[in-house]
Amino acid sequence: MKMLSLFFLIALMVLIPSLGQAMLYREPPPPVRTGLTPIVAEIGQQLQALVTGDSTVVDIEPEETFGTRALGLVLNTFKLIGNEGSTFLDNFAALPQLATWLTQQVSDPILQARWLDTGALLLLVIGGSFAAGWLADLFFVSLRRKIYHATFKSPWTRFGAIMGWLGISLIPVILFIAVALFLIDAQEPAKLARYIVMTVVYALALLRLVRVLLRFFLAPRALSLRFLPITTEVAFTIQSWVTWLASVMVTGFFMAEIAKTVKVPAAAISGFTNLVALIVVGMTVTVIVQKRAAISAFIRGDLSASQAHATLTGGMRLWLARTWHVLAIFYLAVGYIVTMLGAGGGFALLQKGTIGTLLAMLVMRFSFYWIAKLTHRRANAAVNAGLYRPVLRMLFKITTWALGLAAIAASWGGDVLALLSSPWGQRVLGSLFSITSTLLVVVFVYELLHRAIERKLNKRDAQGRVVQANARARTILPMVQKAAMIILGVIISLVVLSEVGINIAPLLAGAGVLGVAVGFGSQTLVKDFLTGLSIILEDNLAVGDWVTIGGNRGVVENLSIRTVRLRDVNGSLHIMPFSAISVITNESKIFSYAMMDVGVSYDSNLDRVMEVIRKTGDAMQADPEFQKTILEPIEVMGVEALGDSSVVIRSRIKTKAGKHAILRRAFLLAIKKAFDAEKIEIPFPTVKQVKVN
Repeated sequence: MKMLSLFFLIALMVLIPSLGQAMLYREPPPPVRTGLTPIVAEIGQQLQALVTGDSTVVDIEPEETFGTRALGLVLNTFKLIGNEGSTFLDNFAALPQLATWLTQQVSDPILQARWLDTGALLLLVIGGSFAAGWLADLFFVSLRRKIYHATFKSPWTRFGAIMGWLGISLIPVILFIAVALFLIDAQEPAKLARYIVMTVVYALALLRLVRVLLRFFLAPRALSLRFLPITTEVAFTIQSWVTWLASVMVTGFFMAEIAKTVKVPAAAISGFTNLVALIVVGMTVTVIVQKRAAISAFIRGDLSASQAHATLTGGMRLWLARTWHVLAIFYLAVGYIVTMLGAGGGFALLQKGTIGTLLAMLVMRFSFYWIAKLTHRRANAAVNAGLYRPVLRMLFKITTWALGLAAIAASWGGDVLALLSSPWGQRVLGSLFSITSTLLVVVFVYELLHRAIERKLNKRDAQGRVVQANARARTILPMVQKAAMIILGVIISLVVLSEVGINIAPLLAGAGVLGVAVGFGSQTLVKDFLTGLSIILEDNLAVGDWVTIGGNRGVVENLSIRTVRLRDVNGSLHIMPFSAISVITNESKIFSYAMMDVGVSYDSNLDRVMEVIRKTGDAMQADPEFQKTILEPIEVMGVEALGDSSVVIRSRIKTKAGKHAILRRAFLLAIKKAFDAEKIEIPFPTVKQVKVN
């Protein structure tokens, strides 16, 4: 199945250029008739013609349908492919005409003498030019070697050395052309001989220039002069293959130009150019097959198979690394077929589309990079970024994709402006504008609310330190933010549905009916919501409060629209619906009391004990660690109970809300140390074992 799908895909891509040509040959459809009256009238005319024998009546033309148009397109396509393929094969079959033409040139004494004179002039000019260029190369060889082995202390000296090497390497090429022109002018040949020799000279000079430029950019013999970050082996490989490809293409092109001038049959010239193009394609395919593994490893990089399947881009990258050679060979085959068979600028369209696609993809890649840079949030940002960064990133990416695909379509000959100017295009653009403008307004409103909430919850003092907001703000504001996000999300969803052509009136009516049904069927949910709303608005409960609810004691960790999350001292999380809350014991409102019951022995001086307790409380209040926590001096309330083995003295300290437990632990530790210092005994139960004989 995969091979069959690949076959159809390849066949479709091969036939696309021919389909474009076949569409040019399609005849315009006849005028479309509407209604039954014209058809009935024409049938009546046909019957009258059969009876009277009148042949002036126009025949009924069959109405063109989509099926007939598709069938005509297919037939025209096969017809075009057949005609162009026949011409292509005829050009190859005409290659033996070259032998006939050569026989004519040799058998004619006048033509033979002209070719001998041209050959002698060519040998003289090429020999003299090569000799001059070789002497120039020999003269500068020592200077080039010094540049190859030099060490550069700065980029400017390296740049100067590279430009100097380029200058002395171009001197032999310039001298080659100059000597050739001098020798040609000195011999004063005929016009045809001059043209042929000059064409050969230009071809050889172009090849020498290509070799100089390859050495300039690749520098295979000098790593310090190399522009590209490639190895020496890769540099030599690229130089060798590009030199051979350039030699074949330049030789074939200039030989074809000379052949046109000396009246070689046009069919034979076309066959020769087709053969040269086939050789170039074959050489390129050879390079692709040889370097398939190296380029696959370069495309894959350090991407493993597990990492590749984790993301879409990774999977596409791995697929491209495995199949790039197939795509490249297929592109070469299609390019050759379009070039050789395609009439009416098929090759130009292929090259334009390829270059346009590559440029569009390059610009899109840079655009995505800068989008990521511009929308990147700093790690040390004081206020948490809202929706505008991800929304802007999404809009920029969609715009980049749209413009990139439009540029690619335009490069392949698509009339993007006509599509956008059509009623359908105007409808799409209008919908996109409405959705985008609504989204931006919604994001702007949300950002205003979000920034106000974030600044309220993350206030900073003069030193830049975060000042914690009160519990009421930390409870209500996040809920308001979530509610605003839900409402704005519903608005943008309705606008999007409306713009894509969905009637939202039934949706709104259905939502109302569904809301009534949910209200009757989910009374517990409604009760949870209303009870929670009352508790939050009355400020009975807030995030961070130390409370006791339903026998569970802990700190409020989170409040939603229907539940409260309570974390106890053991770390257990208790989730309770608001409707189940009947009593809330909140220990974090305004102030708290740290209550301490201390037991002493019956023979202790209670006045002295209470004085030690009072002094310990005063000492704690003077301690900088607890100075801001204790709101009032310690209150010694007196004897609370007479136990079995101890007298219980009760005292309490007024503290900030929620700080009583910490202060109570610190006080008990301090009072134990004070009692030890004052020799006050804290009794504890003892067990005596009496042994009876």
